[in-house]
Amino acid sequence: MKYNRNPLSQTILGAGVAVLMTLVSGAVFAQDDAEEGESVELDRVIVTGSRIKRTDLEGVSPVFTIAREDLIESGYNSIQDYVRTLTLTATNNADDFGNSFANNTSTVNLRGLGGSATLVLLNGRRIAPYGSGQNITEAFVDLNSIPLAAIERIEVLKDGASAIYGADAVAGVINVILRSDYQGAEYDIGYLVDSDGDAPEVSAGFIFGGGNDTTTWTTIFNYVHRENLFYKDRDRSSTANFNRLGGIDIRSSAGFPGTIFDPVSGDVFPGPGCGELPGTPFDSNPKGVLCRLNFNDFINFYPESERFSFLNFLDHEISRNVNLYWDFFVNYNAAINIAAPAPYFGPYGGSAGIGTLDVLPDDLDPTTFAFLLGGLHLYFPATNPFNPFGNDVGIRHRAISMGPRTGEFNSITWYTNQGIEGFIGDSLWDYDVGMTYSRNDLVIENHNAQNAVALQLAFMGVLDPAGSGDTLYYNPFVLDQDPRVFALVNTTYENRNNSDELVFYGIFTGPLFDFGGGEVGAAFGIEYRASDIANEADLLRNAGGLVGTGRANDTFGSRELTSIFAELSIPFGDQFEVQLAARYEDYSDFGTTTKPKVGFKWTALDNLVIRASFGESFRAPSLFELFGGTVSNFPSGLVDPARCVDPDLGPGEGGNAPDLTPVDCGEGQHQVEAGGNPGLQPEEAESYSIGVVWEATDNLILSVDIWDFEHKNIITDLSDQLILNLNDPSQVIRTSPVNGQVLFINNTFLNGALQEVNGVDFYVEWSFEAAGGLWKLANELTWNDSFVLTTLEGDIIEGVGGQVLGPMPEYRDNFRASFTRGDHSVQGVVHYRSDIEDHFSSMDTPGGILERCQSVNDFTGTCSTDSHTTLDLSYTYFTQGTGSVQVGCLNCFDELPPASILTGVDTSGYFTGLDDPRGLVLFARWRQGF
Repeated sequence: MKYNRNPLSQTILGAGVAVLMTLVSGAVFAQDDAEEGESVELDRVIVTGSRIKRTDLEGVSPVFTIAREDLIESGYNSIQDYVRTLTLTATNNADDFGNSFANNTSTVNLRGLGGSATLVLLNGRRIAPYGSGQNITEAFVDLNSIPLAAIERIEVLKDGASAIYGADAVAGVINVILRSDYQGAEYDIGYLVDSDGDAPEVSAGFIFGGGNDTTTWTTIFNYVHRENLFYKDRDRSSTANFNRLGGIDIRSSAGFPGTIFDPVSGDVFPGPGCGELPGTPFDSNPKGVLCRLNFNDFINFYPESERFSFLNFLDHEISRNVNLYWDFFVNYNAAINIAAPAPYFGPYGGSAGIGTLDVLPDDLDPTTFAFLLGGLHLYFPATNPFNPFGNDVGIRHRAISMGPRTGEFNSITWYTNQGIEGFIGDSLWDYDVGMTYSRNDLVIENHNAQNAVALQLAFMGVLDPAGSGDTLYYNPFVLDQDPRVFALVNTTYENRNNSDELVFYGIFTGPLFDFGGGEVGAAFGIEYRASDIANEADLLRNAGGLVGTGRANDTFGSRELTSIFAELSIPFGDQFEVQLAARYEDYSDFGTTTKPKVGFKWTALDNLVIRASFGESFRAPSLFELFGGTVSNFPSGLVDPARCVDPDLGPGEGGNAPDLTPVDCGEGQHQVEAGGNPGLQPEEAESYSIGVVWEATDNLILSVDIWDFEHKNIITDLSDQLILNLNDPSQVIRTSPVNGQVLFINNTFLNGALQEVNGVDFYVEWSFEAAGGLWKLANELTWNDSFVLTTLEGDIIEGVGGQVLGPMPEYRDNFRASFTRGDHSVQGVVHYRSDIEDHFSSMDTPGGILERCQSVNDFTGTCSTDSHTTLDLSYTYFTQGTGSVQVGCLNCFDELPPASILTGVDTSGYFTGLDDPRGLVLFARWRQGF
């Protein structure tokens, strides 16, 4: 890492991953000298974490800089891959895996407080969030929209900063600084591929810039293409049946050709041909025999993706103290995501709920075919010529013949920032007034979806719409369907999403007055922001007319806010400095909030600095959380205690409902309606950090940083099971008020959860000369001491790591070493994370399946996973001039990620948010400047 140093301290407080961020002001202005009439260059800069310009690069807040050299040496082609290795991050750093709601995107999750609790800035400015929320509701800025080739440095502020930057800076700030003042030209070409030849990446970039005494410009082009990587390409994730690894089987119970329920005999059995195709064996189930499906045969780790970026930066000096600037970039991001064919779960049938269709004959008992389907009555009539059973049956099935679901993601991000900056008269007060507009447009074209009504009609027999006079039937037991049936059932639909943000700002900084030890610096500002989101889909999607996909209403939301902020830097002598800051924000949708921050820096000795900061932060409810349209989903395993008192007894026995169905006792799916809540209030947070930096010698620096976050009033929802247990008639909608069958469950977002996390960051750096070259050694260690989550239900979950809190290891460490001699340089990084307590939740606990597992109760438990250590190496040869050739490897010893096989949430078999499934990766890069 590269560290900005002053004479008192050659590093930054807190390191482990904490990040020293220095945001250098875009231009240095010439000012008229009152007496001499000459230009005076003012070498003042903005240190991230403060708005006040200063000559001292080291501020009060603990910040840290990831230099461009570190990004290049890493061998990565995207920010997400680099961020994954930072020691202060937790899960959900990379969200382009599998069935993500925001495929081919990347977030960052500082301190495990959630991706939405970290504010992402671009050159110190806000940027519009991605058009679709991760997990539907979580707003975030897509780091993949920022090309790695265009980055000068990444600055990470590691404490709360709402007083400085406003909402969302709960866990810290990621400030990406672009290469906006480049002279000359440079191109680079790179190639990266794993040792199995999977997921190859090709990258190319070109930057050039120039100018004269008054005008400068920089232009950047960047291109990256990556092939996909599937679960089936890795042995551990090739099947979701983890029995072979000592885990549990989490393959889908909706298989091909499916499971049959015969209402005449009461038998449940696999359909004819089950298990004859690869990936479709059936296994015994305590409630019957199911034909299961290995959906991992279809899912991709990485989608095939393509990114193209164009950036342009222009500065023009009007006079010696007035400067115009204009920054612009556009990024096109395309990806193709693959998932298993849709299971026949959905809202259709006699007891499926309000506003749904019922295509079944009137004489059918609406509970007869409710087997494991929670209201979905797939009816396979005896009149279908492919029905071999002689009577009507129910069926649980996936239409493999319709092909895997394929989503084509096409995203365009626009960003423009323009303004004027300079000095006010002959004073030392400067101003920066401008406007930022950014927008993300996302279109998802979903192929191989299935029209649910057309499917049921094809089961029953439907006249050919083309007018041939033939009756068309769907045959669930074969892959080769009549093309006319395929055309009738198979459909394509679109999701159209956009998000934009308009910001007007004015910032004024300068000295107020002398205060004993020096000048009191100040910054004052005002900001106006207008944000909008729109999520729209086809009518068929919104009506719930697709197999395996619940209905969803369109979402539209907007917000305006005005904020006023102030900051003071007060010196007490030459050795002590105090920072005071406050920000007032007025929101159009939920009211006002004011947040303070206080910090100090004490230069106790010439080589010893002590500093601390305390602040309050907040996260405003996202527009998705406030105004999100109603979305239907179908969780399985919910038990209705009002109807299923004793699951081991039959209908009418032991207090059970007379019309008891398997769904009531957890063998099936319930329909849950979830949506936004306009009454939400902001999340609140308090944080503090205390750190010491000791420059033992000119070449040896050590630092320790203690940090603590309390994140409260968190926006979340009650568990579906708790809502069923409480049985509030406004949330549990039944066919009759007294213990009727559940039609659907109303669930929405609420404030109230709490999470507390604390720990320590350690850092040491040593450089020396030996063997004719320069050695640099550095070690970053983060110790996550504790993480306590208090849910809305009042449950207190303690510890570090695991799927309940998100896999955050107790220890993360990066040891870096480099040796440079002449035109040759070798770099190495050892990445380590400690083991993780993998949580599971199941009606059938593993018990003695795994010795490393321990049941907490009849439903939950933990299993200790292994630690993980990898080594990255690279060699760089610097050619004459400004060129270089680089080769290297990531995870050079091909270490497999530790197994995570009990969660039932992530079917990959490992922690996707932390670890890389590729194994050994080789890369090469050629860079040439001229």
